[in-house]
Amino acid sequence: RYLPLASHPTPPAEQRQLPPGVEVGVLVAVQKLMLKLRAMDELMVKAHRQGRVPFFTPSLGEEGAVVGSAAALDAGDHIFSQYREHGALLWRNGGDFHPFFAQCVASDKDVLRGRQMPQHFVSKALNFHCVSSTVATQLPNAVGAAYAFRPLH
Repeated sequence: RYLPLASHPTPPAEQRQLPPGVEVGVLVAVQKLMLKLRAMDELMVKAHRQGRVPFFTPSLGEEGAVVGSAAALDAGDHIFSQYREHGALLWRNGGDFHPFFAQCVASDKDVLRGRQMPQHFVSKALNFHCVSSTVATQLPNAVGAAYAFRPLH
């Protein structure tokens, strides 16, 4: 429990109601993926320190924002992410880590066939545009795509 600005304590969890349109099943799925993402990040950081993966940046502390915002999107919405937002792709692909690992080590299962930096994912089928390394470069890409996707009258 916490005290908001009005200094009235929030009710205990069992007395709170979810906002309209929010389902308990989705919240549970988000929580589970956040925990899996944290475990995967820890594994990949160890692999990076051992020299098994050439490049990796964890999403430590950002899991909720990334997975939660991805869960709020429709399947047809396009995602333009940066390299710490791999949780959004994992949400979109149902939490399957195999394509992620394949891309990080450029194995023969990598859909990009090793032609992209590790952790720079892309999935046309999931409307997940190529990850951008440079901070904030996904913004102009997203704006340009929105302009291209606009309905023409």
